[in-house]
Amino acid sequence: MKALYKPVIALLCGLLAITAGVKAQLRIDQAFGLGYTRSSVNIFALATKGTAYMKSDISLRLHTMGLVYMVRKDLLHWKGGSISLGAPVMGGFSWTSRYRSTDTDGTNTYHYQDTLSAASWAFDVPVVADLNIGMHSASDETRSYFGLYVGAGYAYSFTKIRTTVGNLHYDGYEPLLRAGIRWGSAWERRWCLAFSVRGNWNNGANKAYGLQLLKEL
Repeated sequence: MKALYKPVIALLCGLLAITAGVKAQLRIDQAFGLGYTRSSVNIFALATKGTAYMKSDISLRLHTMGLVYMVRKDLLHWKGGSISLGAPVMGGFSWTSRYRSTDTDGTNTYHYQDTLSAASWAFDVPVVADLNIGMHSASDETRSYFGLYVGAGYAYSFTKIRTTVGNLHYDGYEPLLRAGIRWGSAWERRWCLAFSVRGNWNNGANKAYGLQLLKEL
């Protein structure tokens, strides 16, 4: 969590930009629904055990599920599309599976497999810019019944992971890409489905893949 204030300030500035907007006459859109992410994680941890240092090489699968509330605002709007800024914030819980670790205290080596799995609270705070084609939001009451969007941004995520050397904070401020579809003949029946991927592009093992189903309000 080193230098955590920098990403938090950046994300807050993004949220303020959404509410400020570029054109005051354009409404703020909202959506509510469910989200799920999954990633394969590799961690190297160092802890003290009595008078010795315990080194642990850990691999696991991390799952996160929760409620999603999104606010978004069109920055540019034309017939057939828009460019928007949004924040699909998710809060919920995480759990782990496929736990593996090799622990050594300098003298002995211990191997653990599928021995630890505990739930913890978790949250994601992304800020993304989207290009929307076709039906672009719940406020779009044109004849378009279908739309798609692609976008990019940054996300801060946080949870705790239970390991053989204690509970570890697992967080990151990472680039994010997403794409999705939007459908419904009127705003009362308007939904969107989004797929996202975030993480270090040079390290495929720690990428997080997400899916969200949202009812646009």
